[in-house]
Amino acid sequence: MEKSKRTFRGSYPAYALTYFFFYWSLGVFTSVLSMYLTGIGKSKAEMSFIMSASSLFGVVLIPIVGYINDKLRKPRLICTVMMACVAVFGILFALVRETMLLFLLNGCIMGFISSLSPVSERMATSTKYRYGTIRIWGTFGYAAAVQVACAMMEFTSPQLIFVSVSVSAVLAIVGFLGTDDISFTDTEAAKAAAGKQFSFLCAPMYILFVIIGFVVVKKSRHEKYLFLICFFKSRHEEYFCRSCFFKSGHGQ
Repeated sequence: MEKSKRTFRGSYPAYALTYFFFYWSLGVFTSVLSMYLTGIGKSKAEMSFIMSASSLFGVVLIPIVGYINDKLRKPRLICTVMMACVAVFGILFALVRETMLLFLLNGCIMGFISSLSPVSERMATSTKYRYGTIRIWGTFGYAAAVQVACAMMEFTSPQLIFVSVSVSAVLAIVGFLGTDDISFTDTEAAKAAAGKQFSFLCAPMYILFVIIGFVVVKKSRHEKYLFLICFFKSRHEEYFCRSCFFKSGHGQ
């Protein structure tokens, strides 16, 4: 048992498992979320409100998680705790119908996944394996999740999509626990930078970039998929589900 544990720790299968199911969680949750919300009777305004939570929570959680990771220097622990929360919230998302609860759960799930992306990327770049050979499993996981989510939406109960989120989050945790430690350097320059890491929030160019990115880029992409889904919903729900089979790797 101990030998197999040592063999798994730092192995290529551990990283492949981590990235495949980490991005599976993202893909299976986001690909048909709008369709699911319309299916449970949410109006266009309610659906837009619920889906806006991912951006709002991400803006807050990403720097906070990065700060905690820099202080604790325990990325495996952070990833394990947050993906465990994703697993629990995924089940709850399938059970609740209240708009505010769906807003909060969507924000937490997407915020946690988004905030772990920088941590997982740093894990990939600090290994003995080539970055591309590890990161490609994330693309495979996302693409496969989109196909499976659309099939579940059409042929099974939509709630199984969020059960899949929970299962994939647990498998991602197993992968994270098998990754190597990340080396941290305690240089004076790094300490000085850490003390000023939130100073960029007051920079005018950063504020302008956030406004452009949030209002223009995120809003236009959000509206495009939101109302395109509503259009297909008003025509043929079945057509939309089948068309999802041609959507692979979006956002990767």
